[in-house]
Amino acid sequence: MRVCLSPRAAEAIVVRARHTWPDEICGFLWGERRPGLMIVTDHLPMLNASPDPRRFLIDPAAHIALLRRLRDNGQEDNLLGPYHSHPSGDPRPSVYDRPAAAGQLWLIAALGQPHRRGRIQTWWSHDNHFVPAFLRLAEQPEYDRKSLAPPIDLRHR
Repeated sequence: MRVCLSPRAAEAIVVRARHTWPDEICGFLWGERRPGLMIVTDHLPMLNASPDPRRFLIDPAAHIALLRRLRDNGQEDNLLGPYHSHPSGDPRPSVYDRPAAAGQLWLIAALGQPHRRGRIQTWWSHDNHFVPAFLRLAEQPEYDRKSLAPPIDLRHR
């Protein structure tokens, strides 16, 4: 699986993660599906409903309401998968993420500290495990060999 991530969406996710650090953020990735390619053009921030702010839980009622609204508008295919942050600085899925692996794109924004550069990694989830998805930070989905090296580092601005 390849992922083309809009720089604007990536920056917005990292800025939001820095603002709430050390708590986790969460939301959904929005964009377009093509064979073997996900084009992420935006993100839909959601409230972290977890009682432990160092974990994430997208409010099930808000999630269902969003899915209904998207279905009613014929946009359900534009919801590509969840994103969340790892304040620890590790962009790999945690043991808490693995039970939710269900055949969708995931993005993890890892900061470590709010003043350090962030790291973004995308993953394809399948049967309780994750496989790295090749990520390119760009508005256009053209790929070359140089663009297939995850994760992407985002320096603090």
